[in-house]
Amino acid sequence: MPLYVNNKLNLRPQAQEYLKSIFQNTKVRKYSLMVMLMIAGWYSSMPITHKWGNVLSWDMFGYYLYTPAYVLWDDSGLKDFSKVEEINKKYNSTSSFYQGSRTENGNWMIKYTMGAAVLELPFFAAAHFFAPGLGYEADGFSLPYQKAMIVCHFFYIILGFIFLRKALLRFFSDALSALLLLLIILGTNYYVCSIIGPSIHTMEFALFSIILYLTIRIHESPSMLLAAFLGLTLGFCILTRPPDGLIVIVPALWNVISLKSLKEKIVSVFADHKFKLLVGLVCCFAVGFLQMNYWKAVNDTWLSTGYTNNPGEGFEFLRPYLLQVLFSFRKGWFVYTPLMLCAVAGFYYVYKLQRNIFWPMLAFFILNVYVVSSWSCWYYASSYGQRAMIDSYAILILPLGYFIYGISASGLKRGFKWLIYSLIGFFVLLNIFQSWQYMNGIIDESRMTKEYYLKIFGKSKTEPQDKKLLMVDRSQIGVEHILNINEYQKHVIFYDDFEVPEEAGSKEQYVDSISRSGKYSIMTNSNFIYTHKNELSYNLITEKDHAWIRTTVWYLPKADPKQNPLGLVVMFTNYKGEAYKYSVVDVGTLPEDHVTLGQWNKFVFDYLTPEVRNENDKINIYFWFRGKDPVYIDDFKVEAYEKKEEAPN
Repeated sequence: MPLYVNNKLNLRPQAQEYLKSIFQNTKVRKYSLMVMLMIAGWYSSMPITHKWGNVLSWDMFGYYLYTPAYVLWDDSGLKDFSKVEEINKKYNSTSSFYQGSRTENGNWMIKYTMGAAVLELPFFAAAHFFAPGLGYEADGFSLPYQKAMIVCHFFYIILGFIFLRKALLRFFSDALSALLLLLIILGTNYYVCSIIGPSIHTMEFALFSIILYLTIRIHESPSMLLAAFLGLTLGFCILTRPPDGLIVIVPALWNVISLKSLKEKIVSVFADHKFKLLVGLVCCFAVGFLQMNYWKAVNDTWLSTGYTNNPGEGFEFLRPYLLQVLFSFRKGWFVYTPLMLCAVAGFYYVYKLQRNIFWPMLAFFILNVYVVSSWSCWYYASSYGQRAMIDSYAILILPLGYFIYGISASGLKRGFKWLIYSLIGFFVLLNIFQSWQYMNGIIDESRMTKEYYLKIFGKSKTEPQDKKLLMVDRSQIGVEHILNINEYQKHVIFYDDFEVPEEAGSKEQYVDSISRSGKYSIMTNSNFIYTHKNELSYNLITEKDHAWIRTTVWYLPKADPKQNPLGLVVMFTNYKGEAYKYSVVDVGTLPEDHVTLGQWNKFVFDYLTPEVRNENDKINIYFWFRGKDPVYIDDFKVEAYEKKEEAPN
């Protein structure tokens, strides 16, 4: 059946003629083909012309790890973790193994799903075949594998644009389709994401483009083959990034314009196409079963999540960060990709001109923004703008196209039309310039603030003092230290000189024979492993986005602290009591510590608060003894350092 066109919409005559011409025009679409070839040529040259580091690092290390674990090591649970450590030591892939978590049965479970690894498999196989002949180790991570993943990345980029062009030409003229392809590259954060290295989001963009095209085709002429391909593509889309499973809304509600038409579609599907539906569902489930089988093998359960090792990350469906995701200067979608304001406005014209695709796209858009905004790490770490929205550009390009066409075909005055066209041009130029700022380190990848954004707006360079307007730098690796301490003011949040022995079962820990000041100190030994836990809600520490926590304690050791460890534990806990940003450091073992046995020594430890999920989350500080010989503690103090208010100019 042809795409639905509502002839009762009171369209302008030229709009009706335009919509008819879409389905009647069979000439070669040279403009969109030319743009497509330019995009393909540009990205095809990237593996050669661009300088690449180790692309199998950080998040991509986790997405990719399935392949060597299964194919090379035959160890899906990473029981022999030394292989991961050996690879990381050789290629410096990650600072810590945050990409996985330890299960109760002793396995390591990768927190990401395996879709990307499966889609990369042919390119891995090619690299594995050629690596020995090229003089490289066939270890899954040497240079041929890295190059293969770069080629894989650009292959899916080009594939995505091929299918997106085919879909666009079902709705728009050749010239407008060509313009829309260019606008994705020049007017959004897609391009930056695509050239900084392999990205899960550009892969999902390609899958979304294929799903869109297959949705159009299967509603034109349903077949078993199209149903199988659509089911497989949906399966890989979900397997690669589960939240993107929302894309199923698009084929499910396609051609639905009312509750009546929804009921009619359901009846039609089960009456005439139930076997095609079954084929699609089976194909989709077959792909998903790959992940379920992995979870069962590694974690003894068919359904699982890999984010158990970090309670600081998760969905906040009851408190979505909607305003921050859309409008914040840190990562606001409309701040760094303002062209998408036109796409949102374009839903009006979709409703007027092509109502059969209005409800599926609007429902998907609303739910997708909601889910993206509900993730606790709503800024999605290091990126230019909202990278989590890139996947959906393959869908949002349609309302953007209808916005441009709707304005051109409307009865608006010519001057007003050109004002809107100029605004679109400004949005594109702003994106190009801000992308350049990002690539040259002017726009920071994670620490942007309103003050800094306004300071560097339109600038091609920054001054060192401008960087002080950024959010705190959380990229310190290893032991943290307060930076620019003169820019902070401090206040005491805990203090204990142990002069008032506790009554709750640990009074025996207090000793009056050894003390640094006053009468008492507290003793830790094999009978008293833990000290009292000091807790305080984040909102009682600071109202700002961060604070430094400095713990100072005096301790008297009888043995070498490295052989007789006393750990200082600092962490945050959520409302469930689950810990995140857990830090433990053994007292007296830092490089700057000079320990004198049998005497009182001073120990200082700095801790930067994490980006808390809830202002009621609590900091927890206590000592954990793991040695044999007693260690005495006295004059324990914890101070919070808050950023000083900027003096008005």
